[in-house]
Amino acid sequence: MPAGFITDFEQQVTTLFGTMPQHLYSGASATPFRILYLSQHNILFHLIQINAVLPRDCPPGFFAVWQQKTEESGVRVIQVFEDVWHTRRQNIICLLTSLAGKSQKIFARNTIIRRITRPVADNFLNTHHLGGSPSARFKYGVFIKKTNELVGAATFSPPRKFYRDGKEYRSYELIRYAGINGANITGGLSKVLKAFIEDVQPDDIMTYADRCWWTGDSYLPLGFEWIENTPPQAFWVKTKEWVRHSAHQKPDGEGYLQLENAGNRKFLLRLK
Repeated sequence: MPAGFITDFEQQVTTLFGTMPQHLYSGASATPFRILYLSQHNILFHLIQINAVLPRDCPPGFFAVWQQKTEESGVRVIQVFEDVWHTRRQNIICLLTSLAGKSQKIFARNTIIRRITRPVADNFLNTHHLGGSPSARFKYGVFIKKTNELVGAATFSPPRKFYRDGKEYRSYELIRYAGINGANITGGLSKVLKAFIEDVQPDDIMTYADRCWWTGDSYLPLGFEWIENTPPQAFWVKTKEWVRHSAHQKPDGEGYLQLENAGNRKFLLRLK
């Protein structure tokens, strides 16, 4: 019989980080869920096992508030929902590998940026990004110069027009960026942004970081500024099925639970 979510995740953490995580952390707010703390890396995992009593234990906004309060202690918080572990297990293991400092290093100077087709972008991002590949207007690939291997991909939205200080601006969204599983592309996103800016001439670029997984701090050296934390997003999920549905599209049938994530961090790169 395969290991359960909690046991499986803890085994992966122990193997990759080479140490047994602690089940207590003094700075954590009260929670009905298991926590795993890695003191040497100052990372706290919040493991959210999904069952019928979960909505009762977690009032609206619970995960966003819990994360905010716990992060005030200075710890890096990563919240892992059980459904994501079951559906994107390999992506999460690759993230853990990166956090443990064991990823392959690829340097952007050894790559070239080219536009790619939607099928190529979809195939890459559905394999290598936790969030898959939503619809996008502009698609870019990061290729190794010598081998032409695709090792990264980024997608951007069409422009949205808005007014600031009485002037019209064209704003684009960086929707997805991911490197190949098991690797970090040093300088990759910077190189993609440079290509996109040269091609499209945007007035600004916005993007989001899922608070459950990422701090978004890697955007700051690229010139982005943090704007706000967005409200949590609700969704429906059913145990054993592990498919998320938006809050406005509850499927027919019994056993679906409505939950919320922790929201996103919003960042903006002003270019004009």
